[in-house]
Amino acid sequence: MQQHDFLQVTLLNIPADEDIRDILMTVLLDHGFDSFWDEDEKLHGYIAFEKFDSCKVSEAIAKTTSQPIKMEVAALENKNWNEEWEKNFDAVEIDGQIYVYAPFHPAKPEIPFQIKIVPKMSFGTAHHATTASMLKLMLDIDFKNKTVIDAGTGTGILAVFAEMKEAASVFAYDNDEWSVANSLENIERNSCKRIDIVLGENEVIAEKKCQILLANIHKNVILGDLPTYSSALENGGLMLLSGFYIDDLPDISEAAEKLGFEIDNFLTKENWVAARFTKIK
Repeated sequence: MQQHDFLQVTLLNIPADEDIRDILMTVLLDHGFDSFWDEDEKLHGYIAFEKFDSCKVSEAIAKTTSQPIKMEVAALENKNWNEEWEKNFDAVEIDGQIYVYAPFHPAKPEIPFQIKIVPKMSFGTAHHATTASMLKLMLDIDFKNKTVIDAGTGTGILAVFAEMKEAASVFAYDNDEWSVANSLENIERNSCKRIDIVLGENEVIAEKKCQILLANIHKNVILGDLPTYSSALENGGLMLLSGFYIDDLPDISEAAEKLGFEIDNFLTKENWVAARFTKIK
């Protein structure tokens, strides 16, 4: 990799409305962005150099809000990103059961599940509502001796937690090379032994079968990949989905029901939703 593989794109004069900020992040995710850092009236987004199209991003932002938003773009060294991240990254606790932290945070042995994560450019630190809600849903599920697929694994955090909950095996994949490399590092940090991860799209699970499927991506990808998820999941299996807004849940549920799924639980946090489905036929 070259020294400036990523760009930091800063949006200035962002409205205070959190819903608009969330929509902006979703729009940017659709245009190839990997992660974000929210700062007062600024939103910093990070994207691989080769994925960035300034004109398309500007057009998408203009359709999201009528307020004029200025965009600044700067080359970002990987080392500088990690330093910036360390300054702003706090550990996360979920229900007193899960502790997501980085190597520079103190351990908390009193918490049952401790997940050590260095996200770099990958999505998934439990700071975002979708990741936190997915972890919370996973708390109440019996993973022991189950086979698991983690679609769009990001940092690998959900795959790591599945192994911690005694899954027999976890097959994870992501279409981003950086995310796969990051996941491998986090798998090693957590001493995981039963996780396999590959680079690719949903075709990598065409011949796979599982009892639990996890996908924290976003609405359009989920809707397109649902038939593949259904084929991979055994009857009676569970599918956990997140990465979309509560207003999108009816569309997701309708598409899932047509494939033989039934929704049996969902959580909302900051207008985002994570939902659990059972494959009934």
